[in-house]
Amino acid sequence: MLLDVLVWSNERVIKWVKHIGLDDYAENLRNSGIHGAVIALDDNFDASAFAYFLQIPSQNVQVS
Repeated sequence: MLLDVLVWSNERVIKWVKHIGLDDYAENLRNSGIHGAVIALDDNFDASAFAYFLQIPSQNVQVS
């Protein structure tokens, strides 16, 4: 298992999203262009952006 998020492919990100219990939304990332470097390095990529790409309805987004 890769530990360095910078080198995660889109496929690896999808696998991780499934692993953390977001199975219903994981496939929404396919062909989205989201990969590990985007998650780690893009200053504009935050939890809201991730929820947007996952297509999680806004009423289901919770901040812990």
